[in-house]
Amino acid sequence: MSNIGKQIPILAVDTSNDICSVAVVFDKNKYILNNLFIKNIHSEKLFEIIESSLKLLNMGIKDVKSLVYSNGPGSFTGLRIGMSALKGITTGLNVNLYVLNTYDVMAYELSYKLPIDNIICIVNQADNEEYYYASYRILGQGKFEVITQTTTIKKLEFKLEDNVLYFGKIKDKLPIYNHYFSPNANYLGFYLIDNFENCGPADLANVEPFYLKGFKGLGKKR
Repeated sequence: MSNIGKQIPILAVDTSNDICSVAVVFDKNKYILNNLFIKNIHSEKLFEIIESSLKLLNMGIKDVKSLVYSNGPGSFTGLRIGMSALKGITTGLNVNLYVLNTYDVMAYELSYKLPIDNIICIVNQADNEEYYYASYRILGQGKFEVITQTTTIKKLEFKLEDNVLYFGKIKDKLPIYNHYFSPNANYLGFYLIDNFENCGPADLANVEPFYLKGFKGLGKKR
């Protein structure tokens, strides 16, 4: 526990989708969360949101002890912007950066809001032909079982199943809870606090976003 204390407060950031989400987390009862619901605003506003969040707590960036980032899958541009920003901050502060699977953190967040044994599916638009996809079983607050690892699924192969709750944002008119398609950054911090022992810090020289799909023209997945 003492080692965890040395890594708090945590600066947490999610730029995996349209929402730019920033949190400063001390614990589950002491944190600040700022979400900006403006599409394609990450590059312009991310540092401003980080600065304003810290200012509300009478803190500066040098007071941050560790950083955590929602690593994807998601928007190529959003993920690149967030990763570059946090790498720069991490290097400047000489603190640890942790990266977490975006959909695992969403399942973790939903575990605090849904009853035990609910099966959830997270499905977001990847491109015109595919979705990003993962499924989980809720086991309790902060606990979940992975049923389907984060992957891609062809749009034509995707079928709604009974007794499954669907979350995400896709273009098709399906019963998907479009209001929830990326995690709130405070839950990145909560997840890290609960799982510090299993979450090793990122290797800054080699870490990159979990794109899952490659950029068009690259010829392979990354």
